[in-house]
Amino acid sequence: MMRFVAALLTVFVSCAALAEDKATLRMDAARLPDLARLAFGEIEGRPFAFSPEFDECDKRLTLHLWNVEKTTLVLAIRRGIENAGFQAEQKGGVIWIEPREKASELVEVYSPQFRSASYILDAVAAFFPAGTFGSQRGVANAMPAVAPAASLAASPNGNHGKPGQPAPADTGSSAFSVTDKRPELIVFQGRAADWARFQKLAAEIDSRPAEIVVKAVVYEVGNAQSEGGALALALKVAGGKLGINLGNAGSAGGWSAVLHGAGLDVVFNALGQDSRFKVVSSPRLRVMSGQSARLVVGSDTPVLGAANLDKNGNPVQSVEYKSSGVIFSLTPQLRGGMSELAITQQISNFVPTTTGVNGSPTLIKRELATAVGVTDDDVLVLGGLEEAKDSGVDSGPTWLPGWLRGSSADKSNSEILLILQAQRI
Repeated sequence: MMRFVAALLTVFVSCAALAEDKATLRMDAARLPDLARLAFGEIEGRPFAFSPEFDECDKRLTLHLWNVEKTTLVLAIRRGIENAGFQAEQKGGVIWIEPREKASELVEVYSPQFRSASYILDAVAAFFPAGTFGSQRGVANAMPAVAPAASLAASPNGNHGKPGQPAPADTGSSAFSVTDKRPELIVFQGRAADWARFQKLAAEIDSRPAEIVVKAVVYEVGNAQSEGGALALALKVAGGKLGINLGNAGSAGGWSAVLHGAGLDVVFNALGQDSRFKVVSSPRLRVMSGQSARLVVGSDTPVLGAANLDKNGNPVQSVEYKSSGVIFSLTPQLRGGMSELAITQQISNFVPTTTGVNGSPTLIKRELATAVGVTDDDVLVLGGLEEAKDSGVDSGPTWLPGWLRGSSADKSNSEILLILQAQRI
């Protein structure tokens, strides 16, 4: 007891020497009931009551804390009490410390309806430090069935391993490779009050994700330079049928515009009457918020990859397949009344390589990658992907000097124009 009083005086001296919200505590092998009196009675100044089991508890705790918040000091003592198998809860304005009732802990199963188990756990697990979570997958693996909530929230790809352990490598031949890595069920173990709170939060989060339908038309516009570019030509052709609000460009010759008051079909019909607008692709995609969709119209071409050595030291040339053609990818994020779209549009083709690695073709591409915000009433127009071609043809016998031979030159210019509309469903 004298040792506790001496340590208690040390705490009070340290508290007086520092700011009112700071404290220093140095105690070796102090009894938990004595530390509880210090935390709740002297530091917090709150009424408390001990059960006979806790009052007779002889478990001890060593604390060496310097210049810490008083709340941090009390939290450290609370953790020591909980680790010893007791709980400190407020009941009727009094802190009651009694043995943690194992029978009061529940083991319940929550079956997600719309969201994945990993999505729900990432959102709520950190708020239940006293409970534990686990998940069920299609094929059992070597990972534990129940893991601490903090581990679940921090683990990638649904791998609920122990903290500090790396995720198992997916080699393609192990049991982990055939495991359904997306958890199907959430298993909760903890107090009834925490389970009720978890159910309430999960019901709010586990809602049907919003979906969006994106309709787009990709045009190749020929010889539009005299009109100020493909975008300016498109707005001119559409004429007075549409209310136009230019985007960042600030003029009709810029690279983007937002058309209000008309749907994509109206714009499509207007541009279809001009032969300079050639339809390259007209993708239609339906995708959930936060997910990615990709549409490819083209082919996969083999190209040379990295060269490796086999076990005998012989070089082995790998071959990779690259996609080319019309490639359209989209990742939407739906928030409030605004739809944020991450868009990638590529038109590409392979040609024979004349320099460098002649044995592998060269990818010629025109690609647009951007993120924009639109509403359901907006028709977005994106341009700026220009391509100029110069071609010449010589005629006449090759043995004649150049000034006696005939020649012709052809210059052409084309620009890719992407028009899309996104509507929530």
